[in-house]
Amino acid sequence: MMKICASITEIESKEFHKTAIRAFDLGASFLEIRFDYIEANRLSEAIEIVRPFRAKCIYTLRRTSQGGKFFGSEIERLNHLKDLVSQAPMMIDVEFETLQENPEIVSFINSLNVPMLVSWHDFRSTPSAEELSEWLVLMSSYSKNNKLVTMANSLDDTLRVLNLYDTVDKSLNLVAFSMGEIGLVSRLLCALQSNCPFTYAALDQPVAPGQFTIEQMKKLHSIVEKHNPLHRGVTR
Repeated sequence: MMKICASITEIESKEFHKTAIRAFDLGASFLEIRFDYIEANRLSEAIEIVRPFRAKCIYTLRRTSQGGKFFGSEIERLNHLKDLVSQAPMMIDVEFETLQENPEIVSFINSLNVPMLVSWHDFRSTPSAEELSEWLVLMSSYSKNNKLVTMANSLDDTLRVLNLYDTVDKSLNLVAFSMGEIGLVSRLLCALQSNCPFTYAALDQPVAPGQFTIEQMKKLHSIVEKHNPLHRGVTR
């Protein structure tokens, strides 16, 4: 069964509870809380607002080089990242580069037994199949939960990313898809893979290029399921 993680960027005390409940009612299984969209001086308040839902949340404080919106210093971001980890969310999303550059962050996260989603994005292009595989080998040394997202400039780019599901270790939990209009379908197709734990969708406004809303994702998935011969008792 497809699981959807809804990306949330606005955290207002009076509205967040309603927003979270609406996301779950629409079909989201989890929430990704994009704390990097919140002003640094409001992060403590935002953490408290989200706290009741943290067991179903992936906390993200994305660095700007990986498409994030946190514009403080890297030292400030790392300190805030530790604060997020200390809240014991369902999972913490950390960029591969951040883990490489800061071994103490790896130790801190592991000491609190918070599951890591190791993420890597390329907003310009899609590397070769060999390079993608190499990225995953390095990323998986930190966690079995990995997210690899690239920009699709051709259909071949999208196919190359999706082909990772046939080549990687099946014990990995891999979220891999392409951004942009060309890569739209990969956001759905990745979720049909047995070792893809979930796919991302927006509640209303897309957070990333080519992102579907929850309702769009569910409708597309329903169509695929309806016309899949394996779900009609037809063998190949």
